[in-house]
Amino acid sequence: MKKILALILCVVMAFSLLSACGGEGGKVNNTDANGKVTLTIGIPKHTSVSDYDNNHYTKWLEEKTGYEIKFQFFATGAGDYKTQMSTMVAGNVELPDIMMGFDLGSDLYNRYGSDGIFVDLADLFNDREKSAIWWEQFEKLDKEYADNIWRRMHTTDGSEAIYAFPEIQQSTIDVMSYTPWINQQWLDYLQLEMPTDPDSLYNVLVAFRDKDPNQNGLPDEIPLIGTAGNLSGNAINWIINMFIYSDLSTNFNVDENGKLYSPYREDAYREALKYIAKLYKEGLLSPLTLTATPQEIRQMVCPSEGGVQIAGIAVTHLTVGFVEGHTGILSYEPVPLWGNAIVSENQNYYSTFITKDCENVEAAWKLLMTMCTEESAIIQRYGIQGENWDYAPEGSTSIMGNDAVIRVYNDVATTIGSENWRNVEATFLFNAEGEGNQAVPEEETEVRTHKYELFNKALNNYAQQMENHNPDKALVCPLLVWPDEYKEEVPYARDDCRSYITRARTDFITGEKNINDDGDWQDYLKELDELGFDRVLFYSQAIYEETISQ
Repeated sequence: MKKILALILCVVMAFSLLSACGGEGGKVNNTDANGKVTLTIGIPKHTSVSDYDNNHYTKWLEEKTGYEIKFQFFATGAGDYKTQMSTMVAGNVELPDIMMGFDLGSDLYNRYGSDGIFVDLADLFNDREKSAIWWEQFEKLDKEYADNIWRRMHTTDGSEAIYAFPEIQQSTIDVMSYTPWINQQWLDYLQLEMPTDPDSLYNVLVAFRDKDPNQNGLPDEIPLIGTAGNLSGNAINWIINMFIYSDLSTNFNVDENGKLYSPYREDAYREALKYIAKLYKEGLLSPLTLTATPQEIRQMVCPSEGGVQIAGIAVTHLTVGFVEGHTGILSYEPVPLWGNAIVSENQNYYSTFITKDCENVEAAWKLLMTMCTEESAIIQRYGIQGENWDYAPEGSTSIMGNDAVIRVYNDVATTIGSENWRNVEATFLFNAEGEGNQAVPEEETEVRTHKYELFNKALNNYAQQMENHNPDKALVCPLLVWPDEYKEEVPYARDDCRSYITRARTDFITGEKNINDDGDWQDYLKELDELGFDRVLFYSQAIYEETISQ
């Protein structure tokens, strides 16, 4: 009886997952009796989009293509929508024509591709006539950057197939791995200088903790907080890079002899963890840094009316971490960087796919090409022309001093509405924050002018550190594409080692492991070896020599 009940429960759960995927009745046929094309887009439903059907961007795409667009909604979280998708694939349930915004990871999307779940797009990309819009935008990129993207777009099985349509961002502020902002008003009140090294940073944080800089008589100050690896908010990696070059997306550095090595086994990395653990133990680094999102920092830097700021240094994205138009931003200045300035190479994502159940691949491709136009990218990011943004008057200057393209009236990125889909999938996004194209009018508000100033100062900090401190490019390992034959040699070791490094870092910071104890450090190195680190390094070196260092 229990087995029967369990079986019934499994069936119910499976159908619940599938029903959660559906919009209005799931997928519809590609054409109606009048020959009108209908495309169904499967998309993780964004909580900030109030309406997808009666949506400005949806209507704009329908007008440009002549198609009707339907939606099939999936769960927001990656773990949940991966489960929903695997249930559909296993049950041979019909998939949407296009799946957009699915961060499946390279291994999973390559597997779905090789299994025929996703359409191979290589011929379409290589047809310069059919993909002219995409290539026109792609060739605006720096050649080295573009070559790396093109290399990673292809499948890892050696077939030269392309199963995912990339989203490509070239937004300077978004590729900064961390942007620390310090409360200048607190510094002024305490008569402190801007910190310029780990020792002076420590002293400033102690003063923030102990001397009531927000002047409310309460010990509520948070000296330093960042986010859990979110966009521009990785405070932990900011500090690590004061001690050793560490790009979390690549895992390896290169020495002068062209040999890869892991920064996470080096003495300098251990010294960084000692410093971070000290901040954590003394209440100078908030424990929330290990879990917080940029949205959770907003109230700390932009409190509600009657509240006080409680964050001394907030490592967060300039737009997402601060409330648009809030005067709280006026208190903050960027911290001059010292150490390495990490620029994320991986600001291009492979999260959009045409599925095997799409009956009109040409129509799906036309829709994706339309999404690659400059006008589409602006609408996806900024919303409705004439209401949220407009083209800048001729002769206008941008935030960075270039010729401006647009003028933004109100930024919809962090609000709830139906101007767009609150994502930028399957497109090119140049200057997401408008840094290279947004006009700065003479009548601009103090708050927005200060935001522009913060961006430029942070950008200059990054540029100076990259030029004067960062290692030579030859000593920086780019993202490696693992061919299937090498994956089979170490099927679990890559993920196991990466996960263990992250887990051990947290344990050392929180005190679960003692970073000052030589025995705990040696146990950490030993565990990495037992997980197969040497073999991961061996094959990484082979890939590097075969594809990069030629």
